[in-house]
Amino acid sequence: MEFILESLAKIPGGVARLSNLASGLRLDHIPPSVLRKLLAETAKAGTGPGGMSCHLVYGRLRDCIVRLEQELSFQRPTPPVCESGCAIVLPLGIFNGEARFQLFKRDYLDRARDLGLLPRTLESPYDLDMLLSYLRQGFQDGMPENGGLGNPALGIVTFLTPLDDTWAELTKHRITTLSPLDSMPAGCDVGKILDELGLPYQDTNGWLIELRTSLPLNEIVNHSGKRGRCAAPTVIESIEHDYFRHWPNRTDDDRYGRTLHFQTLRGGLPDGAGRPEIIVDHIPGSVLASGFEVSILGRIPGRQIPPPSTVATHLVGRQDPYDLIKEICARL
Repeated sequence: MEFILESLAKIPGGVARLSNLASGLRLDHIPPSVLRKLLAETAKAGTGPGGMSCHLVYGRLRDCIVRLEQELSFQRPTPPVCESGCAIVLPLGIFNGEARFQLFKRDYLDRARDLGLLPRTLESPYDLDMLLSYLRQGFQDGMPENGGLGNPALGIVTFLTPLDDTWAELTKHRITTLSPLDSMPAGCDVGKILDELGLPYQDTNGWLIELRTSLPLNEIVNHSGKRGRCAAPTVIESIEHDYFRHWPNRTDDDRYGRTLHFQTLRGGLPDGAGRPEIIVDHIPGSVLASGFEVSILGRIPGRQIPPPSTVATHLVGRQDPYDLIKEICARL
């Protein structure tokens, strides 16, 4: 068990993950039995000390989380209650073929390209109008059977943030319609949105898309049937994310997670300044089509991203990572 944790401490981003494990255990947000099983399964997947490199140990850890997700994920108690509606922020790449995961069917994407309905560049109001039409039609005609957002069996959960006054202000310039505009709209301050959400996107050719709904969270979850689960995130569900920290980091009565605001990492804001966040395991395509509104937030700017190492500095400070390992083992 200690070998797994010590290996984690030696990889980039590993110390931050150890800190998040310790925080989750301290607050009873990660059941010790869950973590014991994960570490035991990871150790069984290898050949013991000397048999696996540190990076291979981390890869096996991720694989075990995915394989055992029904037992390991969404175990944090007291899930959030959100009646005001939620928003999901996604890069355009998952809609237009440029990302590994694609939301729409391949034939819908190819047909739209062949017919000139998916613009290759977004340089005019006409291009943005076409993109909005492509996206909206895609939710009606382009969703694969049993498709949707989130698939924990592949290590993918969906992050949402509540609709509140702060989010309304951040997104007040979102692009929902263009006719009869004859000049390019400014869109939102996408850099500020990405900082708030702790998202490291910096592709200046990329665009940011928002899906929002007025449906209460429990209704979204209920529509997912047997796959419907929601929680505040722990490092178990966020193992792939470099810019994550467990929230609350003390015994506050806060059912939400909190994104790691980049201005916090830069020293400009207090801890906890990020957006409230929720994870759900799956939102069916039928719910996305009927219950969510799509808009364009704007172009992703060129921006300076704090290096992942700053997360460990922020979370751990001068504390010896091996003290975290001792604490985790003691709690197990």
